[in-house]
This record gives sequence, structure tokens and C-alpha cells, in this order.
Amino acid sequence: MKHGYLSIIVISSVASVAGCAMDTSQSSEGDNSVQSASTSCTALSSTQSSQREAASVALQLMRLAAPETSGFNQQAAWSILASQRYRVQSSGTGIEFDPTDNFYTGGYVTSAMQAVLSLPQDADPAFAQFLSDGLKAAFANTNGAIYPAFRSIAALNNYKGPGSVSVIVPDSTTNGYPNAHKVTLSTVAQPCGAQVFNFAETVIDSWQYAPLFGDSINDQWRSAPPAAFKGKSALPTMPFNGPSGNPYLVVSINGSPVDWTKASSFSGESCYNFPNNTCFGSLQLDPAPYSEPGAQYDTNSNMMGTQANPFPIDSNLLLADSTHATQWATRSVGGVQQWGTFATPISRGGVTYYSYVKQY
Repeated sequence: MKHGYLSIIVISSVASVAGCAMDTSQSSEGDNSVQSASTSCTALSSTQSSQREAASVALQLMRLAAPETSGFNQQAAWSILASQRYRVQSSGTGIEFDPTDNFYTGGYVTSAMQAVLSLPQDADPAFAQFLSDGLKAAFANTNGAIYPAFRSIAALNNYKGPGSVSVIVPDSTTNGYPNAHKVTLSTVAQPCGAQVFNFAETVIDSWQYAPLFGDSINDQWRSAPPAAFKGKSALPTMPFNGPSGNPYLVVSINGSPVDWTKASSFSGESCYNFPNNTCFGSLQLDPAPYSEPGAQYDTNSNMMGTQANPFPIDSNLLLADSTHATQWATRSVGGVQQWGTFATPISRGGVTYYSYVKQY
């Protein structure tokens, strides 16, 4: 008789400030947001702002990488946040995808991924510094042999929200058992505009499972870590953690704060070591989509555009591709309807996008 391995992965998405009350007043002209979070919530420090911006970028990269799980090399998706995928920009500030990495040369880094990573850094030098400081810390303190593998990332490929979706995700640790790794992804509202993305996992016959697994870079990826890694610790790292950690990205594993200094936090376990061959685990992430507006639909369920939501939206990061160049968009600023077009071309990764320009 087969037995299941059940775990819960929770991804929470939180508004731009902490607290428990929301103010849905319209934004001022200067902050480029559709709605602002409650002024009664505790204001963020500059470091916290960078941490949450890193969480936002991380989520967008995970979503863009999710379709790669259906291809030949699932690690290209699992490893999307790993430090081994990136390098420090030539200026010494900011990070970029490493063009010498096997996944880059293999075509697993898209122009959209490059834009998602580069545009926020261009707009916010402090955020660029946060990421490069994080990557430099990874290079100095670890040997690059282990990376953080998000094996349930495939669920993001099918989730549009709200509601829930159940998918079967690839898992090489289940001995070929059919439909062995099921993930049900749903959203749950939280106080102060927070939103929880809940990953409920059931895994059958896995001999090596962890909600966030510390995987070997030598397993079908590279023969050796990048030369930039000079440390001794065999620990997984992400530049999105910054130089001293990011409580808004990986919040907890199995209900406890993550200790990135201990390999045991990322070690896989066999289900057969537990009663009825069943294991329970949990992972909480907090990648808030601050620059990602919600969708708005007409009565026939056709998507019309974006709607106001509690996440501050930076209009500098709202871009259109060539099929929507010069088209009109509208938003409310200070209670006044504003109209504009996607008219200013911006080139990223060899692709031209168009940014929003106010017209009326």
C-alpha cells in the first residue's frame, strides 16, 4: 500500500507596510501608486523596503521560471533564485544573470526575466546595492556547492487567482510513481491588505523531500561552482536575502524561522522514517507583488486591465510589449481620473518595452 507525504507550503504576499489596518485612499501624484497602505501601519525602514522589493522581484522571477519545469531540465526553474545564477554588475553595484552559467547559455533565461531583474535596480540604486551586497556575502561565506531548490514552483505556472488550482508537479524523488507530487495552490486574505499564497503538497513515496531543499549544484547543472565563491560553508544562498537575511522572502520552515547557517534547515528526509510513511512540513515565503497590479474583468469574464489594489504600484515598472505600444491606460490619482499611453521605448535584454506616459 502506498502512503503519502503531506506538506504545506505557504507563500504570503503582504502590502508595503506592516500592521493590521488598511487605508484605501487614492495615491498622490508623486508616489506612482494606485493605492497606499494604511498610515496606521508601521513605516518601513530603507532596508525593509529593499527586502520587500527583493521579495517582489523574486516572485516575478519564480512565475517566469515556472513553465520551465515541463521541459528537459527542471533545475532551471528550481534554481531561479540561487546565487549561482547571478553575478555582480561591472560597476560593483547591482546584479545580473551570469551569461557563463549553463542555464543562461542553454536558453533558460528569457528577456522578460532580465527586464524584471534590471528595471527595479535601475529605478532604485539602494535596491541594487542590497542585491549586490547579498551576492557578495554569498561569494565570501559559502563554497557554492549547494543551492536552494523550490521544487513546487511548477504550481505557479497554472495559477491565475483568485481561487485555487491543483496540479501535478515533476518530482524525481518519488521513484516514478505516477502523479506522486500534487500541489494545491490557493490564496487567503490576511489583515492590512496581506495575501497568503498557500501551497498544500501531497507527495507519495519520496525518499528525499524538504519544503525548501538544499540541492547539489553538481546534479545535472555544473561540474563545479562558479569561481567567485571563496567561502567554506556548504549552504544554499540567494542574493534576494541581501547581506544579512530577508524575513519577507523565506519566513519559516516547519513553523520556525529559517536558520540559513544550518544545513539541517534544507536537508531532505525519507517518508519511510515516519509512522504510516507520512511526513508533514511547511514553508512560508513572502514575495509581495508590489509592482504587479490586479486584473479587472468585464461581465463576460474578459480581462479589461488592472484595478486598484493595496500594493503600491510603481508606474516606472508598468511596461507594455510591442503589441500594446501607444495604447491607452487609465488610473486614479488623488481621486482624479488620469489617462496616458505606453509611449516611451525602453530596451532590456534586446527587447523593446514601452513605459506609461501621462497624457491627460
